[in-house]
Amino acid sequence: LGALMHAANPTVGLAAHTGQVDIRIAARAETASEAERLLDEVEAQVRAAVGRYIYSTTPGESYEAVLAPQLAAAGLTLAILETNTQGLLAQRLDAALPGGRLVLLALAAGATSLPNELERLSDYHALPVEQMAALAEDAAVHVRAEGKAVLGVALVGTAGADEGIYGRQSGATWLAIAGPAGPYSERIPFGGQDEYTLVRITNQVLRRLAKQLETQEVGGE
Repeated sequence: LGALMHAANPTVGLAAHTGQVDIRIAARAETASEAERLLDEVEAQVRAAVGRYIYSTTPGESYEAVLAPQLAAAGLTLAILETNTQGLLAQRLDAALPGGRLVLLALAAGATSLPNELERLSDYHALPVEQMAALAEDAAVHVRAEGKAVLGVALVGTAGADEGIYGRQSGATWLAIAGPAGPYSERIPFGGQDEYTLVRITNQVLRRLAKQLETQEVGGE
């Protein structure tokens, strides 16, 4: 967007928030219709450059407010287990679509009691890092069955006080999604428990769920 941001009229500006960026376009013209024409032209250029990252044109609308109804409309339900993110993912999705219409089960290690099969995740601070991918996949499978959901989602991550995107160490979190085709896992390259990092981790999960929706993948690859 560099060239557009250096233009005199219309002007394009960015407003950064935690885990997202707003793009603002303003135009000056002698008539409202001329201003609208200028805005439409620049919006088309913005969409050509970064359209795949745009999820809404409604000011203040969260990513999950758009995604949650789409997931539900596709017939998906979720059972979620979280360690270092302490329930934030489930809270965001449930707030976007409350009443158990999307999130059927939400477990947070250390904050809620876990089924016997997942009890080892209660002390997630002490989990061996090299085992976390397998543990996340196992947790996603178990929580899916426990919640009787279409998808089981598990986040198993490190939670050091000095970890995070801007911490002395980055840490790591493993995301696993289990569906009818089996579990799939990927590494998110930061862990920790500060607010900014947790929002970024859960944003990564939301984006992954959106990608699965786009490609009609439901667990496993």
